[in-house]
Amino acid sequence: MSDSVWAILGIVGWFAIPTLFAWMILEGLRKGVVRARNGSYSKVEEPIYFWLCICMYAALIAWYVYLSVRMALDI
Repeated sequence: MSDSVWAILGIVGWFAIPTLFAWMILEGLRKGVVRARNGSYSKVEEPIYFWLCICMYAALIAWYVYLSVRMALDI
């Protein structure tokens, strides 16, 4: 495959990850249950872990945005 195809796949992959985290945040807030690696956390039964997961996903989105802006400004 040519280099441009790999570049396009890399860009799509780079922007798919924060989109997935945003979807997980919205789904968790809508349903009241957030999915995580070790299972899921309910807002009613385990509110601390629920909000920690939401904050972690939001922090990862912010980190991806920061890295994207940083890379765009360095080019």
